[in-house]
Amino acid sequence: MTLPTDRDHGADTSVRVTVALDVLGGDDGPEVVADAALQVLDQQSGVDLILVGPTDLTHALAADRGIADRVEYASAGSALAMDEDPVRAIRTRPDVSVQVAAELVRDQRAQASVSVGHTGGVLAAATLTIGRLEGVTRAAVAVVVPAVHHSVVLLDVGGTVDATPELLAQFANSGRAFAIALGLSEDPAVGLLTIGSEPGKGDALRRLAHDEFLDLNLRYVGPVEGDDVALGGIADVIVTDGFTGNVVLKAIEGAALNTAEAISRR
Repeated sequence: MTLPTDRDHGADTSVRVTVALDVLGGDDGPEVVADAALQVLDQQSGVDLILVGPTDLTHALAADRGIADRVEYASAGSALAMDEDPVRAIRTRPDVSVQVAAELVRDQRAQASVSVGHTGGVLAAATLTIGRLEGVTRAAVAVVVPAVHHSVVLLDVGGTVDATPELLAQFANSGRAFAIALGLSEDPAVGLLTIGSEPGKGDALRRLAHDEFLDLNLRYVGPVEGDDVALGGIADVIVTDGFTGNVVLKAIEGAALNTAEAISRR
C-alpha cells in the first residue's frame, strides 16, 4: 500500500510534525506497526516519529528496518488488552503504551499520537491526560470515510453509545472543526444521520437533535441517510450517536471487504 504523500495533501513540508506511534497497538503485532513507520518516514518528509513501547523491542524493530537513527524512542512497559477496562488500566498502570503516547502530546514532545489498538483506551488516555476543550463534555470518535464524491467525517463511531441532543450538537461543532483542520472544506456542510431526509424523520433523539442543530452557527443541511455516508456529496460532516455510528462504520468496512474479495476472484 502506498500512503498519500505531502504533495497529495498540499502539505507545507517546512512545518514538521512529530507523531508518537504506539508500537504495541494493533491486531497483527508490532512488526506491522514498524512496517508502517518505515513507510511514513519514506513517503512523508514532514513527519518525525517517536516509537512508544518496550525499549528493547522498539530498538530492534527500528534496527531491522534501517531506521534506528531516524526515530526517537519512548519507553512503555505494557499494552492495553482488548478486554481490559481502559480507564482503570490507565489510572493504575502509568506505563501503558497509549498513556505514554498521550503524555508525549501533553508535554509537547509530539503533536499527535497514533494507535491501532484499544479504541476506548486511546480515547480514555487522551481525555484523562490531554483533557477536553472548553465546552466539550464528552469526546467523540471520528473517522474520515473515503466516500464516492468526497471524504466525509463521520462521528461519533463509538465514544458515546447513549447520546443526548445536546451532545450531538457538540459533536456537530467538533466535526466541523475537524473537517476544517483536515482541509476538507472551509465551510463544511453538516448533516444529521437518520432514516429519512425529510424533517421530523427518526426517533426522539434525532428529532430533538434536529432542533438543536438549527440553532448552531454552522451550515446545517438537515437530516441525511445512511447511503450519504458512503456516497458523500450532501454533507462533509455526518453526526450520530456512538452506537449507530459504530454499526454504520462496521457495515461499510464489511461491504468494502466483500467487494474487494469479489473483485479479486474475477
